Amino acid sequence: MLWSSTDAFTDQLNASTSDSNAIATYETLFENTYCFRSISSRGCVGIDSTKLFVNDFGIEVSDSANLCLNDTTLLTAISLIPNDTLDVIWTPFEDMYGPNDTTTIKVNPAESRSYEVDVKTSRNCVAKRSVYVFVSDLDTQLATLTGSRDTIVTELFSQLNAEPQGYAYKWLPTAGLSNPTTSNPIARPDTTTVYTVEVFDPEVPNCKVERTFKVIVEELFCEHPYVYIPNTFTPNGDGQNDELKVYGRYIEELNLQVFNRWGELIFETQDQNEGWDGSYEGEQNWPEVFVYQIYVKCIDGQEFKTKGDITLVK
Repeated sequence: MLWSSTDAFTDQLNASTSDSNAIATYETLFENTYCFRSISSRGCVGIDSTKLFVNDFGIEVSDSANLCLNDTTLLTAISLIPNDTLDVIWTPFEDMYGPNDTTTIKVNPAESRSYEVDVKTSRNCVAKRSVYVFVSDLDTQLATLTGSRDTIVTELFSQLNAEPQGYAYKWLPTAGLSNPTTSNPIARPDTTTVYTVEVFDPEVPNCKVERTFKVIVEELFCEHPYVYIPNTFTPNGDGQNDELKVYGRYIEELNLQVFNRWGELIFETQDQNEGWDGSYEGEQNWPEVFVYQIYVKCIDGQEFKTKGDITLVK
């Protein structure tokens, strides 16, 4: 007697022709045919065959998926056996669109999770498979890009800040940036520049969002009219023009002196936020004309000096 994996009996599966048992090795999945030939003592030849169906093989499901927040995907279970039909049940079904007993389902998970499918083939073979769906938690609706200054001069910078934190960042252009891969680089462009940041999830790089911020670069003028003092003021307590101050941007050092008509120094300050209220030794002096003198040093080292008259009006 002879067991063989072919009907031509070109190989032998049993240990000897006197052994009716054979060890089957299934080189082909799912359906395997084995042939048996026996010769009687009178020389009669009998040939038969049997089929071996390998349980739990032939079922494939979708590969693991990576999704962006609020996206959907299709999950599928199929049989690799020709003309096979499947009965399926998918779980959990809370995030599914439609029934959970079809071979293809549409899911919209709010967070990463595994989906399981119980499968029964037309030959009553049963199997369980699972698919893991990773969901990025990058919420593109929350993405913002801000800067500490939208207008700078060459001596200043703008601290950019991309939200949300905890992801990957790609900035363009990179010129003038302290670090083009961080969420909060310092921007020192030489000219007015529109920066674009791409915020993306390194686990799912196609989950991304872009935002832009314009940094305007101005030339610094440390002179009139960019540094000035009003020629009149009215310290009457109405909240409008009540103090004499030096106005101007990018001032690093300042000295303001006010003299009366006799040349007496009646007010002096080095603080740009400090103004003169028109009084001297506790007395208001109005109406009156005074002389002022200003020294200013701007942040780039430029210096500006000027003097003139100021009228105190009641």
